[in-house]
Amino acid sequence: MSFTKYPKKKKLVTFKYYCAPNSLISIQAVSDGSWNNAATWSTNQIPTLADDVIIPAGLLVTLAQGATARSIKVEGILKPLNLSSNFSITTKGIMIHSGGKLLIGSETKAYTGNGIITLTGTNASEILMSNSPIMGSKLIGVMSGGTLELHGTSRKTWTQLNATAEKNVTSITIKESINWSVGDEIVIASTDFDPHQAEKRTITAI
Repeated sequence: MSFTKYPKKKKLVTFKYYCAPNSLISIQAVSDGSWNNAATWSTNQIPTLADDVIIPAGLLVTLAQGATARSIKVEGILKPLNLSSNFSITTKGIMIHSGGKLLIGSETKAYTGNGIITLTGTNASEILMSNSPIMGSKLIGVMSGGTLELHGTSRKTWTQLNATAEKNVTSITIKESINWSVGDEIVIASTDFDPHQAEKRTITAI
C-alpha cells in the first residue's frame, strides 16, 4: 500500500453511514429434515450463529433441539417435530416470506411443548435483512403472503386472591382452580395505584 502525504493540514471531515453487511456464510436447506441433521443443509453442516439460513419454498425443516443462526429466512416451512417437542431458536431475526410458514401449533391443535425463541440483535444500526432494511436488527417479520402461527395451551391468565396476602408470605390463596404449573411466573398486582408495588414470583408448589 502507498500513500501521499498532504503538504498542509486539512480539517477532519466526519460522516456516518449505514450499509448492509455481508454475512459470513449462507446456508440453505436442500431437503426435508431436522434442523440438527447436517444432511439437511447445503454445507453438510448444522448452522451456527455466524450463518444466514434459508429454508426454500417446498421444503420442511423440523425443530426438536437447539437451533442457532445469524438470521433465518423462511420461504418453506419451519415447525416443531411434533406438538410436544421441546425446542429453542437463538438468532438475531426471523423473516417469513410469501408462501413461507413458521408453525407452532394451530387453532385446533395446541403446541404443548416448551418452545423458546431468543432474539439476540443488539446493534440498532445493523441491517439484518438487506431486502427489508427498515425491519432493524432484532425481529420476527412476516411479509405479505407469509404465515406465523403460535398456539400454546389455553390458560386463564389472571384471577383474584381469596384471602389477603400478608407481607413476607411465601404462599397465596386464589379464588379459583387454574391450570397453572410449577415454574410458571406470576405477577401479584399492586393494591393501590402505584404499579411499582407489583411483585413477580415463580410458582414452586401448588
